[in-house]
Formats: sequence, C-alpha cells, structure tokens
Amino acid sequence: MLNVISAWRSPKISHCGLLAVDVASSGQWDSEQFVRLRATLFRALRISFDDSGIPWRACRTNDRGDGMVVVVPQRFPAHRLAYPLLDRLSAQLRHHNRDSRSPLRVRAALHVGTVHIDRYGATGYSKVLLSRLLESAPVRGALANAPEACPVAAIVSNAFYDDVVRNGHPGIERERYAAVDVDVKESRVCGWLHIPGNVSSDAERRLRSV
Repeated sequence: MLNVISAWRSPKISHCGLLAVDVASSGQWDSEQFVRLRATLFRALRISFDDSGIPWRACRTNDRGDGMVVVVPQRFPAHRLAYPLLDRLSAQLRHHNRDSRSPLRVRAALHVGTVHIDRYGATGYSKVLLSRLLESAPVRGALANAPEACPVAAIVSNAFYDDVVRNGHPGIERERYAAVDVDVKESRVCGWLHIPGNVSSDAERRLRSV
C-alpha cells in the first residue's frame, strides 16, 4: 500500500486548447488501408500544426486508431486552432483526396478548458466533453452534407466560441459558425458547427439546416 501511495503524484492542472479528429467511414477500411491512411492523416495533422505556429512536438497527443486527440500547451494561442489550422488541415486532405481511391473525410472538435496532466497523460471533463462533441449527430450530419471539396466538418464548444470565435481574431468569421444542440449520453450542451476552407454559399446553407 505504501508503494502505491508513494507512486501517486498530484497532477498538473493547465488551461489548454484541445483538438480531436476522427475519420468518417473508417470501419470500411482493411488493415492495409488503416496503416496507409492513418499515416496520411497524422502527417496532415503534423504539417497543419507546424504551419499554424503550434509546434507539433510541443503538444500532447493521444492516438485514437482512426483519429487523434491533441492537447495544446497554454502558451500557444487557442485561436490558431480555428484559423489557420482547420483550413490547413482541410487543404492537406483535399490535396490527398484529388488522386486517392480512398479519400479522407474527418470530423473535428475544438474546446478550451482545464485538463489534469499526470504521468499517464491528460484527463478531465474537458476531454470527455471534447469526445462527446466529436461523436455528436450534428457534426456527423454536417460532414455527410458537406461537398466533396470540403473534407472537414468541425464543431466547437460553447466555451471555445465565447473565448475565441466571438472575439473576431483575423481569419475567423463568426457568421460561418452555426449554433446546434448537442445531446450525447448525459451531456446536453450547445455547440457551433463550422466547415473550414473555401465554402460555397450553398454549403453554408446546408450547414445551417443540419
């Protein structure tokens, strides 16, 4: 018992930006596709983070198999996750999809909140909320309704919208975010849908009809 107690350390508490991504229809992949497309997705994420001024190596990452959770240290501005990162990721995947028989389309969720970091990684309610936003029906519907040229559909938490989107940082247009109700398990919260990249007015109307 003493060894167990002595091994425990109080976790570090940080206020961080969080991103989660998950690939649509990955259940249809065979093992070879999993290896290849997973590598493509993770490379796209790394390039998108580095291009956005958030060094990939500075972040904590959690591999989800066909997705990833990324915890961004507080010293990096969270608004870079909304722009330019989401647009960079959309561009990376769009480039891949042009010549691929296995196009990648992903859901993304963004949140800012408190995380507890211990030797096992990051945990806490913020990660739970992030996961539930990612799995919610509204963002699944938004991706299904988005045109092929838009390989990413994102949902941001109300906290992220208030702290980041509403403040009007360069490149972030809050009129391109549509409010939705999210009801997953015991969580009933407000989220905000967004399709990054160059989006037609028709796609924007479909987003708001989800």
